[in-house]
Amino acid sequence: MTDTSTTATGSAVACDCGCPIHHGKPRTVWSDRQCRCVLVCATQPTTVVAREADCVLFLDPAHHHTVLSAYLLPMGRIDWPSCAPIAGGDDPRANRILAPLLASIINYLNAALPVLDL
Repeated sequence: MTDTSTTATGSAVACDCGCPIHHGKPRTVWSDRQCRCVLVCATQPTTVVAREADCVLFLDPAHHHTVLSAYLLPMGRIDWPSCAPIAGGDDPRANRILAPLLASIINYLNAALPVLDL
């Protein structure tokens, strides 16, 4: 059974997408087989959707230098059991390149959102 009672390494907000495991609680595990959280769940960190590769990429909330990847399913669902740190394929530098880029995007959005008045 997955521990969803702590926020030490998980999201700071509660699930709002109706997931039977996390609804009303923060997520602490990103590869939970029973998780049904959707892409737009409040607990999901800023995520890049790579439709060409049928996957999503996001920074691990507990380890901001680690890029996680998971397969993208229809209807905004994510195959959470497939979630794992990116392997980089033929390029072992992939994580070192992507992590700072994702962090820069997140920092920019955090700074720009109040200005954008969304």
